[in-house]
Amino acid sequence: MADKRSKSLLITVFGLPGAGKSFLCKAIQDAILAKSSLSPTSASTIPTVITVSYDVLIPQVQPLLWKGQRRTVLNALSLIYRKSTDEKTTLDDESTEEATKMAETILQLNGLSFHSTAFRRPFVFLLDDNFYYRSMRYEVYQLAVTLRMGFRLIFIDGDCDICRERNARRSAPVPNEIFERMTGLLERPETKYRYEENSRDFKSNWQQEELDDAIACILNDTQTPFVWSQDLEGMKDMEEVGLKWKDGTTKGVNHTADLILRGLVAERLLAAAMIADRKVAAGNKRDDVANDVATIIACKRMVFLQFKKMDVTTLDMAMDRDHLKQWLSDAFEETYQKACSIFPTKEHLGT
Repeated sequence: MADKRSKSLLITVFGLPGAGKSFLCKAIQDAILAKSSLSPTSASTIPTVITVSYDVLIPQVQPLLWKGQRRTVLNALSLIYRKSTDEKTTLDDESTEEATKMAETILQLNGLSFHSTAFRRPFVFLLDDNFYYRSMRYEVYQLAVTLRMGFRLIFIDGDCDICRERNARRSAPVPNEIFERMTGLLERPETKYRYEENSRDFKSNWQQEELDDAIACILNDTQTPFVWSQDLEGMKDMEEVGLKWKDGTTKGVNHTADLILRGLVAERLLAAAMIADRKVAAGNKRDDVANDVATIIACKRMVFLQFKKMDVTTLDMAMDRDHLKQWLSDAFEETYQKACSIFPTKEHLGT
């Protein structure tokens, strides 16, 4: 059991929408499956490849449910893996039920079931998603450490214009506003983070030789036991992006700043809605808050871009989330007041 577990892999395949992530995942899965068919005598050593497409598993859901659905996907992978090793799950009853349904869907999409003989071989999970924040990849890394699996990354470095064009041709394209936002927020893998050391870059127009080399590395990883230190305290040495960072140069600071600004936007939108509701209660016509919304969102973008251009290594806030929040709050309020003075909104004028 221990030997099998140490030979399995979690691989995040990430990049912009339209970069070719799903195409590459299918190419890897088909190639490894072909090797298993061509060599029946060594089939038991060929890994079972399971593609996990977040676009398929998590279609357009409400933003409040999105993060929970991503957690359910990881719980499902943990469940699949633990069931293959007859290990008990650590999830509560409700989470187990959700994860079981998700796990069954993942297996069905890959032509498998919990009773497949493929469960006797090492696993290679290909996680097909944008994973534009480093913290998203870190979550997968944490799962790999917990399960004592290998962890690898494949980054498809697609040209923005080509990705934008491909995305527009999809039957269900990512909205253009979200696509543009991702291009600005995408955090490329950096080897200075230990959990991103084993990263491989592909271009959208990758060649067969690159694919063959990647597959050879994957097969080698599943033949050579992957050994984690028995002391999981090593995880604390990693960058816990989004909450902690050791130096102000990490892009994890950008993630935290973006989350704080989203909260400020939500507070401002709620205030605008409450003012509109009070006017209705007073017998007045409800205001159209569309202009307010556009102004608030534009201010958020301006502050975030201003923050990204700063050298955060010279600021105390680079080490303190409270300082960071205060700076962003002040900058957001100043930007909003300036915007209102140029383009007065009904909320600002109190009319």
